[in-house]
Amino acid sequence: MFATAATKGALKILSPAPSSLHYTTPMNPPLIDLLINVNIDLEDFQSFAQARGRDFAGVFVIVELDKLDSTVDGVYEEVGRVEVKEAKVDVDANIAKILPGKRSLRCSLVTAAGDVYDSTVVDFEVKDREGTGRGSNVDINSWNSLGVEVGSEGYEDYFSQVYRYKVWSDRGKLGSDSGPGSNLEVTNGVRRAILDVLDTNTVSRIVDVPCGDMTWMVELLPVLKDRGIRYLGIDVVSHLVEEHTAAYTNGEFKGTAEFRRLDLTKEELPDIFPGDLIICRHLMFHLPMHDNLQIIEKLGGSAANRLMLTTYLRADENERDFVLAMGHKVNLFRPPYCIKDPSRLVFDEQEDMYTGIWDLDGTTLLGESCQGNGQR
Repeated sequence: MFATAATKGALKILSPAPSSLHYTTPMNPPLIDLLINVNIDLEDFQSFAQARGRDFAGVFVIVELDKLDSTVDGVYEEVGRVEVKEAKVDVDANIAKILPGKRSLRCSLVTAAGDVYDSTVVDFEVKDREGTGRGSNVDINSWNSLGVEVGSEGYEDYFSQVYRYKVWSDRGKLGSDSGPGSNLEVTNGVRRAILDVLDTNTVSRIVDVPCGDMTWMVELLPVLKDRGIRYLGIDVVSHLVEEHTAAYTNGEFKGTAEFRRLDLTKEELPDIFPGDLIICRHLMFHLPMHDNLQIIEKLGGSAANRLMLTTYLRADENERDFVLAMGHKVNLFRPPYCIKDPSRLVFDEQEDMYTGIWDLDGTTLLGESCQGNGQR
């Protein structure tokens, strides 16, 4: 890929800039290499070096790509650098995190002391030639919590794209495609808590929303089968539901497990009964406040006996703008939620993250202390 833009001073990026970059990718996108040709006016540059005198030591061409987790324009992360040895410099940058959508890169001439001699920004669009599936045209980075406009298919398109590009697992390097928080080693606490609830002999079914890629929950399916407890996995991503249905409903766990596609923010829950334990883990980290409020009311007001939700205890990010896929630290005990105290809190094996267990009686879980704050 080559890029160019009008530049000032001595820094020049050669070769035509594409208005759109196309690449072909399977479900596991390959690494993408970025090669930028940079031409430097050495006479001008040497004058600059002479003016610096003894303070001058080395100059680098640095390439940066816009950060996926930032809702603010102009925030970049370095993806490649090379020391200037001659007038023409090739920078080979690894931009494996690039995703379909509108992107920009910044190329800068920087001294070893960190002073920027010159810089230019190139805007371009990335498209996937094979992107014909659900959500293939979604720009993941453009959906932020304060400005997101959910389309007709809404979150199904968005989170289908997140799973397609394995955003949460960094292309599979971090384990579960639902994110590192779904790896077995960090779910010991929540799995023990679920088993403790099952030991009360009051649970006839687990309703797991969202079920994600089932990395950790599949460990509990044999226990549920042995105890005659049914499992309903719900997710907004169709291909996950289809894969799980094929994998778990016709074999060993036939009669125990079933799966449904559902957008919890817009659609009504399936029939919920006394004896149901609803588990909603890590979902609200990726949704705006107004959706989270509806979810709490919907789940908390259901006929289920118990509800498990994840929350942070000390975080204060409820009103922070964030890219949905990158998430934020939801604290259910702070406005606009002010949720009632749970019967139990379990450490979720990540800093400041806990799973709360609420006994439900059909009334709201949202606390009165938040009423009138203008956000409900």
